[in-house]
Amino acid sequence: AVERRAVFNSMERAGAGPVYLLPTAKAAAIGCGLPISEPLASLICHIGAGSTEIAVFSLSEAVASESLRFGGQDFDTAIVEHLRNVHALKVGLATAEQLKLRIGSAWPLDAESSGEVSGLDLRSGVPRKGLVTTRDVQEAFRQPLNHLLRAIKRVIEQCHPELVGDLAETGLVLSGGAACLTGLDLLLQEQLGIPVRRADHPRHASILGAAICAEHLRRFRDSLESSDRAA
Repeated sequence: AVERRAVFNSMERAGAGPVYLLPTAKAAAIGCGLPISEPLASLICHIGAGSTEIAVFSLSEAVASESLRFGGQDFDTAIVEHLRNVHALKVGLATAEQLKLRIGSAWPLDAESSGEVSGLDLRSGVPRKGLVTTRDVQEAFRQPLNHLLRAIKRVIEQCHPELVGDLAETGLVLSGGAACLTGLDLLLQEQLGIPVRRADHPRHASILGAAICAEHLRRFRDSLESSDRAA
């Protein structure tokens, strides 16, 4: 509530007119083209850099949701910690991110890839290079992926049984930059037992949704929190 009030105040001081808040999960769902206004369940998982929004929508309302202080940066941190603990090699977050993009995968690959990284040898205290494989990165991802999976299951468990039944058909849609992680859709599909697909434009889904709401504000206005209602 404090953060929402701060957003309203900041926008009003900047000279904006009426201010409306659009939850990230709802924006992403609209940007992905999910039928959130229909009387069936639509499940979205938007994984950003530092936060993740998971929600089930039906009749334009979020019937179950969870917000996590967890995102793509946590995968980078997991790689840093794995290399430190297993290979005694200290690397930065930028290097870890490059490894994630080049050879990272949440699902076993037919052919294992590898990448060479430079860092500080924690035993000798001098710089050295090390070879990191896809299996190393998968091992590093085990904990953050389990954290994400448990959160999605908690949201599904909050739903009415009829809506859970819908999810067996409608499945889960992934959006956000971290949703581009190779094999993430395959892993979640196996663990959840429902169809899982990546949005057509995962990095821009929430922006597209916000643009659609702005363009058709009259249609969406009643379902948004406004500065007038928050006053």
